Amino acid sequence: MNKRKVFNKRKVSLILLFVVPFVLCFLSCEQYTTNVLNGLITVVAGHWVSYYADFTKKGHLVGNFSASGGTGNDIKVYVMDASNYTTWTSGGQASALYNSGQVHDGSFNVAVESGRNYVIYDNTFSLISDKQVTTKVDVKQ
Repeated sequence: MNKRKVFNKRKVSLILLFVVPFVLCFLSCEQYTTNVLNGLITVVAGHWVSYYADFTKKGHLVGNFSASGGTGNDIKVYVMDASNYTTWTSGGQASALYNSGQVHDGSFNVAVESGRNYVIYDNTFSLISDKQVTTKVDVKQ
């Protein structure tokens, strides 16, 4: 009978060791979702448009898009941190966290660090056609 009590104490201790931290994290590690962009935007031929979100901690930029206009109904979409965005807008070689390539539609779920992060809709490849982009972007942190 004494061995049974010791076994039960160990069992309870192991359960508490694994369950309590999970419950505490679940309660304190809540994720918040905020909508940054939802609707139709126009990206003029030969230009780009950007939107940003400020993160107080690590999180995700989650979005989708669909382009229309021109012969290809296409757009380029990038997600960049502030440093790479500054480099890219100055004409330098930047590293994107997400690069869609030239596509009709797509989606992304990009892990980002704290700080300012950008979503860029790029139509610089089109000399004549404006693009209409239906898009939604959310911040999850």
